[in-house]
Parts: sequence; C-alpha cells; structure tokens
Amino acid sequence: MLRDQRGQALVLVLILTTVIFMIGSAAVAMGTAVRKNATLETWQKKAYYIAEAGIEMALADLRQRLIYPAPGFEEFSIHNEPYAGGVIDEVSVTKETAGNDIYIIASSSHYPAGSSRLARKNIRVKVKVVPDPFLSYGGPGLKSDTAVHLTGGVTSTGGSLLARMGDVESQALITGNVGGIYAGRNAYLQGGITSGGGEIKAGEDVHLSGALSTWSGKIWAGNEVHGPWWQLRKVTIHEHCGTNIPGFPLPKFPVVDKGSTWYERVRDEAQKQGSCFASATAWLDDDPEFGSGKGIRWVYSVAEVPLNLVIITVTGAELRLPSLTVVDGPVVLDFKAYRDAYSRWQDRIEGKYRGKIVTFVDLNLGRLNVVAGAPATVVADSIKIDEALAGLFGVDTSGIKSTCGFFAVAGDVVYRAVVGSGGRLSVITTGKFDCSTTGNLNLDWVAAKNDVLINAIINLNAAQAAVPPGTPVGYQIIAWK
Repeated sequence: MLRDQRGQALVLVLILTTVIFMIGSAAVAMGTAVRKNATLETWQKKAYYIAEAGIEMALADLRQRLIYPAPGFEEFSIHNEPYAGGVIDEVSVTKETAGNDIYIIASSSHYPAGSSRLARKNIRVKVKVVPDPFLSYGGPGLKSDTAVHLTGGVTSTGGSLLARMGDVESQALITGNVGGIYAGRNAYLQGGITSGGGEIKAGEDVHLSGALSTWSGKIWAGNEVHGPWWQLRKVTIHEHCGTNIPGFPLPKFPVVDKGSTWYERVRDEAQKQGSCFASATAWLDDDPEFGSGKGIRWVYSVAEVPLNLVIITVTGAELRLPSLTVVDGPVVLDFKAYRDAYSRWQDRIEGKYRGKIVTFVDLNLGRLNVVAGAPATVVADSIKIDEALAGLFGVDTSGIKSTCGFFAVAGDVVYRAVVGSGGRLSVITTGKFDCSTTGNLNLDWVAAKNDVLINAIINLNAAQAAVPPGTPVGYQIIAWK
C-alpha cells in the first residue's frame, strides 16, 4: 500500500513548483508590463513637452517680430531639431485663411532620440495676432500711462479712454459713448452733457458731474461713484471694490523707445524698403529727380527761352507715404519746414541748369498733398505737425486725407490745425500727445507714455480702426489641441 503512494509526494512537489513558477512568471511579466507602461507614459509626457517646446519657439519668434501684423510669420519652421533627449520633428506655421490674422502652429515630436520604440506627440495651436495688450485693451481709443485730459467741443467716443496710473478727465461734451473708460485713479466726466453706455472702471472714484449725466452700463469704483443719481439710467454700480476690479491692473505702455528691440526691427524693415532716413531734411529732399522718390514730389514744368533763361512753373507738391518711414531724429511738418524744403529743391534745380538764369513761378504752392494708398506709418524721435490755416497736408483745409500713423520713439507728438484732419490718425509716443484744433479730428489709436492732452472736436473710430504697420504685436491663443 505504501509502495503505491511513494510517487505522490514527487507529483505534489512538481505541481506546487509549476504553480509557483507560473505565478512568478506572471508577476515578472506584470511587473515588466507595468515598468514598460510607466516608461512609455513618461516618454509620452516628455514627447508632449518637447512638442510644446516647438510651439513656444514659434511663439517666441512671433514675439520677436514685434510688428503688426507679424510679416513672414508663416515662414517660420523647424525640422529634426534635437531637444531634451528627444527630437522636435517639425514645427510649421500656416494662415487659417488668406488675409486674416489667425495662424495655425503645428508641432510634432518623438522621444527618446535614436530609439526604435518611440513616443510621439502632435500639438496644434490656433493663434490670433493682435496689437500689444496696452493698445488692444478696450479696443482702439485714447490711452496713456499717466493721464487723459479732454477739453473742447463734442467728443464722439466710439473707442475707449484709458489712463493706467492717473485720471481720465473729460470737460468735453461726450455723446453716445460706446467704449470703456478706464482710470488707474479717478474718472471725471464733467461736460455739460455726458451720455453713453460703455463700462467705467476707476481705481479710486468715479465723478459724473455734468449738467445732465445719463449713463447705461456697469460702473466699478475702488472707492465711490459720485453723480446725479436721479438721472442715472440702466446702470449697475459696484463701489468700494478696492483692487478687485475686473480687468485690473491695467496693462503697461509697450516698450517702443529708440533703444528697444521693437525699434531695431522697425528700422530694419524700413531699411529693406529703402525708407530709412538720417534726418527729416534727408527724407523731405528725397524726391524722384534727386533721390529715390520717397520725399516731396514737386510738380513743375520747364520752359527754356532765349538769353539762357529757364522758367520753372511749380503747380504743387505731394508727399507719397510708403507703408513705413523711419527718420533718425525729430520731424517737423509745418509751413516753415515745407518752405525750407522748397528752397533746398530750388537750389538743386538751379545746380541742374548751371550757367543759366533760372526763374521760378509758384502756382498753388501753398499746400502739400499727402498721399498714402494704404495705412502708412512715420516713425521718428519726435513729431510735430502744424497744418495751419492753409491746410498744409491736403487738397483743402480738411488736412490729412489718408490713414496715417505717427510714432515718436524719443519724445512728443504735437498736432496743431485750425481745421482738423479729414483722414484718420494713429499715434504712439514715448512722450505726450498734445493736440489742439478748432475743427473735427478723426482718431483711431492714441497711445502715450505720458499725458494725452486733447483740445478739439474728436471722433474715435472704433468701428473703422485700422492698425497701421509698425504697431507692436501681441497674440491670443484661441485653441490648443
């Protein structure tokens, strides 16, 4: 009986050993799989971060372009770039639709480099190119790092009023405001009639003290709102907000001084276009006959008569603005500067007819017609424009006809006119913007590091605003996949 059971122990041992081996093998296999999955998960995360790095490189390139609407951004690309132990396979930039400012950035990557077993990731980001945050806050309007002061007649404010660190003060009659009013300190609306529906935000107090103040919209005040309460219409008041005001703190004025990367890029772009000049004199004197044709174009005819006499009949003058002009130094465009340019041109013409008697007959020389087929920008240290009574820059007394941008990188922009511009102006200045005219003035953008001082009848063209070339660029991420 015992002899019949002698092999059972061996069988039992073999069975137990097999079970233990199978359990151990399963455990090892499971552990290996877990390790592989953990490794793959780590690799996938690293591949994602590497692809994300490709996106960030494209956005960094966009920030360095600095010029709205970021010319050439769609030419940015990366191919097989080693990064953090992996590879950025490709980064490409394409426009979503021709003519718009929305781009698709696509980035693909793998990790690790040089391995047959790879983790791959693809990221697509939709980006809208927009002006600098300070310029785009609240849409087009009058904006200062310090204070905005409005006096004069009727102010139709389709755009916003913003003073980052100081007061927004209007003693003008504001009608139909549809833009926001943003003040780091106080907002004063003191005109005889103040009406509108835009939001008002002030870090301290809001004062509605006009003879008739009607407002519909939301008002936030760090302290209190003061005004004729019985005349307030559909308005929501938020007082004693302290620093908890939506959208505060307000964005800072962009870095656009003469030593900035932005200025260097704008200057390089102007040099490529052949429109970068050492002085205002060099610019105005660069006419087609004695230069490249970027300056004043004098309209004249020549009649040579006996006795070595040459009669030059001048019938007008034009200044054709390219998309971008950069002048290294101050620019003054007034009647004296115009006449001085005319005198220098006369000297050059007399040199052309050396040995002959040259006589000039001036017909309708009293005005300079500025021509810009597309939005044009002039960048200089400082800019002073005085149209005077004659309407220096137009075919009539309404002055500038085109959409123009005037950017001062080391001083003020000063605008004077008896009758305001018939065109639309954009201004960026590292100093102040000082504007005075008895007529109507159309403004799209005004951004000043110092005060904005306007004594005029103005229209802010929020519905029409065209951002001129040279505007500092920013972006908004619309989608990230």
